[in-house]
Amino acid sequence: MQRALTGHLERSLTLRLPCQPIYANEVGMPTLLFFALFMAFGCAHDKMVSVQPSKPIEVLSLSQIGQENHHLIGHFKLQATGLKRFWGSFEFDVVAQDPHYLYLAVDSFFRQPAQIVRYNGISPPGSSKHDLQKALNLPIEASELVDIFLRRIGTDLEWAEARRESGRIQIPLPNQQNLWIELEQNGSLRKRTLTKGKDHLVYSVTYTRYPFEFELEVSYQNQIHKAILSSHDAKLNQGPIDEQLFHR
Repeated sequence: MQRALTGHLERSLTLRLPCQPIYANEVGMPTLLFFALFMAFGCAHDKMVSVQPSKPIEVLSLSQIGQENHHLIGHFKLQATGLKRFWGSFEFDVVAQDPHYLYLAVDSFFRQPAQIVRYNGISPPGSSKHDLQKALNLPIEASELVDIFLRRIGTDLEWAEARRESGRIQIPLPNQQNLWIELEQNGSLRKRTLTKGKDHLVYSVTYTRYPFEFELEVSYQNQIHKAILSSHDAKLNQGPIDEQLFHR
């Protein structure tokens, strides 16, 4: 009797490889259950591939980027680094105020305003874009230019559609356009790029030394044109500004 019991225990406690089969007639029921559980979790673990979920985009933090900037005032110079006949070099005064107020005066040769663009947020659709194309050769709405000067993404975008791709944040816009956002490590805006479809550049702005210097790229007549936008006296949050300045 003792010999039979000893032999049964020896067979029950025999060391086996983790995924080696075990037969029910070799061991008792408790031992069988133990090994069944071990194999179910231990052997499966060897074959599992750990998949890390993508980091969710914090919609609230995105919508608040740049919201501390309420006003920008300064005299800017735009110096083209591409074709001179497209931009050349010119200077202008700008006042940008949230939510979407803009005053922009392009200097003449005598430092007098040659062209003035005023926007109070309620101009007819497309009219401000037409004015800016005449003044700056930029295919952009005035409200978007305010966002650029205030270094913010925008307050009226469809954040629910935002997603990450290749280290950038993609925000789909109407008319098959996409806004691409790149952030600094501290969460501030480093670069914003507008594309038609996924790859065709409309413009991009890189904040190299905000608020004193931006790098600008614009697609015009199938060529990429570059410029530096710089200011020596730009000031942030020196307002509020009298809103009459923004009315025609």
